[in-house]
Amino acid sequence: QYRVVAAGHSVLVSSDYGVSWQMRPATPLISNFKIVAMSENGQTMLSGYSDGPGPLVVSYDSGMTWVEKMSGYMWTAVAMSPDGMKMMAVGIDSVDDQEKLFVSDDNGVSWHQRTLPGNQIDTRSFAMSDDGSKLFVASKETDEQYISSDDGVSWAAVHNGSQAAVSGSLAHRLYLDDFNDTSYSTIYTSVD
Repeated sequence: QYRVVAAGHSVLVSSDYGVSWQMRPATPLISNFKIVAMSENGQTMLSGYSDGPGPLVVSYDSGMTWVEKMSGYMWTAVAMSPDGMKMMAVGIDSVDDQEKLFVSDDNGVSWHQRTLPGNQIDTRSFAMSDDGSKLFVASKETDEQYISSDDGVSWAAVHNGSQAAVSGSLAHRLYLDDFNDTSYSTIYTSVD
């Protein structure tokens, strides 16, 4: 029933499937929300500053207050399992200009850096399965897609040879939108 939208200088939160919305204003930590993820119960949120190097923040009270978890990256993607225990964040390092993947399996308390497959630096999209057991990366640079079942420690290629992006997840499945030279896309759905 809970929904969240990053809306620039605020985060919009709905507790009634989007019928009505409440605004959570920007914080001193993040002045412009562009990415946000929320737990199923609406209490835990994850966001990161995307306009340059800045903080990755977590809220445990539906966006009323935020706690900084790390800084020094321009955050490009965040994801969270429904219970809020597993989180994923991707940021571009301000020192070496490389994309870095960080994973938490304890409600955002501690974070572990993981290696992206092939040390790629130009990813198209990232996603997490609904149960948090699988991470997915689609690369712009190599036109390959990878899946990890161990929090990003190891990766296996699952599809390659064409541009693709994750379009969402539902019921522990990942969806892959395969772009090609024609005017249509092919949607792939995982069955495991």
